[in-house]
Amino acid sequence: MNQVEGNASADEGGAKRRLRRQGRGHHAVLDAGAAQLAAWCLLGLLNQILIIVRLPAASTDTRLLHHAYDAGQLLALGVLSLVFVRLAQLGLPRLPRAIAGRWARAALVGAAVFVVSMATVDEDVSNLASRLDVRLAFVRVAASLAFGVALSATLLLRRVASGPVRPVLFIVGVAVAVGNAFLLDGDYFTLHLMAAWLGALLIGYALEGSWVGGLGRWCGLGRPSRMVGVGLLAAAGAAAVLVPPRNDVLRRMYCLSSSVVAPIAGRYYPDRTGIELDKVPARYRHSPWFRDRSRQPTVPPSRVFRPKQPPIVLFFTIEAMRADVLEKRKYERYLPELHKLRKTSTHFTMARAVTSATTTSLASVFACKYYSQLRWDAEGDSKVRLLDDSPRFAEVLSKAGVRTVHVATQGRLRADTGVGTGFQHQYWIPISKTRGAQALDKLIEDLDKNPQVPYFAYTHFIESHAPYDLAGTKGSEYDRYVREIGIVDRELGRLRQHLDEKGLAGNTIFIISGDHGEAFGEHGARYHSKNVYEEAMRVPLIVHVPGMKPRKSSVPVSLIDVGPTVLDLFGAATPGIYMGQSLVPLVAGKPAKLTRPIAVDTGRRIQALYLDDGKKVIIDLRKHTVEVYDLGADPGEVVNLVEHRAPDVEAAIETTKLFFEVHRRKDLGYEPPWQKF
Repeated sequence: MNQVEGNASADEGGAKRRLRRQGRGHHAVLDAGAAQLAAWCLLGLLNQILIIVRLPAASTDTRLLHHAYDAGQLLALGVLSLVFVRLAQLGLPRLPRAIAGRWARAALVGAAVFVVSMATVDEDVSNLASRLDVRLAFVRVAASLAFGVALSATLLLRRVASGPVRPVLFIVGVAVAVGNAFLLDGDYFTLHLMAAWLGALLIGYALEGSWVGGLGRWCGLGRPSRMVGVGLLAAAGAAAVLVPPRNDVLRRMYCLSSSVVAPIAGRYYPDRTGIELDKVPARYRHSPWFRDRSRQPTVPPSRVFRPKQPPIVLFFTIEAMRADVLEKRKYERYLPELHKLRKTSTHFTMARAVTSATTTSLASVFACKYYSQLRWDAEGDSKVRLLDDSPRFAEVLSKAGVRTVHVATQGRLRADTGVGTGFQHQYWIPISKTRGAQALDKLIEDLDKNPQVPYFAYTHFIESHAPYDLAGTKGSEYDRYVREIGIVDRELGRLRQHLDEKGLAGNTIFIISGDHGEAFGEHGARYHSKNVYEEAMRVPLIVHVPGMKPRKSSVPVSLIDVGPTVLDLFGAATPGIYMGQSLVPLVAGKPAKLTRPIAVDTGRRIQALYLDDGKKVIIDLRKHTVEVYDLGADPGEVVNLVEHRAPDVEAAIETTKLFFEVHRRKDLGYEPPWQKF
């Protein structure tokens, strides 16, 4: 050994001895493990403040339990970090000096992050894999490697984590931890976990080697006392992670994105199994809609509508068009054609979509069945395909001699995905900024060639999808969104003018709706597909039949009723397996009672049922949470009756469970896949 190496070794040994002497004294410093534990404790403290500031008030016991669970879960990560550092300290000295330094520690951190990410990242990257049309396994490995490299690379900052740099690292770490609660709110749970981990590493580096009050004194305790302390902390953290919290507490934990453990631990909480039939009201237990409908007879047409000429029925859905778009009169100047139709048609003001995402919503509309009733199969690693032999209503029309046309503007709605099957003719409109105009050009062309035959056509207008920039970027997000619907409105005006010129307006029926709604900050969400609150589910539904008196109807209806309605307009019977009922009698002003329940069943495994007493039950099968709202008294869905122990809540929940249990597919071994989109 040369003199330089000897001096370095002596200096290193002296530093370790000084650290041990400090550890026995009053002013003990935080070593690497204790610093990481302290960092996670600080993240837990920040979360307690965010809970108070960001979340609405709740009962005292709910708030206390929320704080306890949240703090305990972050404490569990702190203890894991402490243990991990200790294990690294035990193992690294035995390695050759060339690989026992900073790079080895970085590799260990990277490996740990990679393993955690591989186990949790699927849900975050499945949508990306599908959009890029690559295998999920590749994206999962790439994302996990990126997380591992990013977090392990922060270990290099320890080299400069001294003097004036420490406050900078501390501030950046706190900023990352706090920002984690605001960015990508309510989704991308693995990304939030990695961001919290990064914040804790930075804060830990800033604290390492410093004296921090009681934690410093804790470091000065003897090893047995420290081990007991760590054991108690580990027990508290384990309890917070492994013991399922109460429903109201778990729901609140999902509302804060910086509560990074709850969404992952919640996947493994047990389901509430079994249905307490004695709590289900008799009117539901004995209803034919709460029984298997596979053997139900066909429903004959109402014969209310008797056209003199072969009818033309045009069914259009407009991307994310929520109900209040046509209720806010200040936007009428952007949507003149839709408002003309609203005023001359039957306008259903209490219509609901079937799901809050386009693909699953329209799959249910075409098949007149809910998501859990349909057979969805994985196609590769990142896509699903609808493999279901249920007759689509377009198929029923085709067999009845009606020309059926689908002008497809979205790939997931085409026949080759299994969603848009049953149409005789399909025209594909590739992605472009003028898809709506091209779609109507193709529809007009086909219609002009077949003016004297019973005719049904469908298309979906995608123009009003986020980021709302097709009609300019001025104004609020909602303004831009409405102006994009205005693009569709102009195309509808062009189509109606063409029908007038061709003499076809008198026998053309329009059915226009949104495929689902859109959130603009309500319930802390934006856009769609993430939840099934009313802003995402309530859509306008316009049925325009020439010669029939216009009216506004507040009868609750669903887009799952569109199929039976179209069949009825053509005088065709509705298959008994369908879950909807015809709205034609209501359009004609005839007395009619709709007996089928209105339900929501999404690919995200969120189910909801609208009960006849005004209650709405929401069950999240993945998060294991339940919500019940009285829409009559609480249309904004603010007061969850489950948390207030309101009467009849258990009956509402058991009724919802019974409905979906009766109507789920029971193929051996089949479980409906989870879809992020």
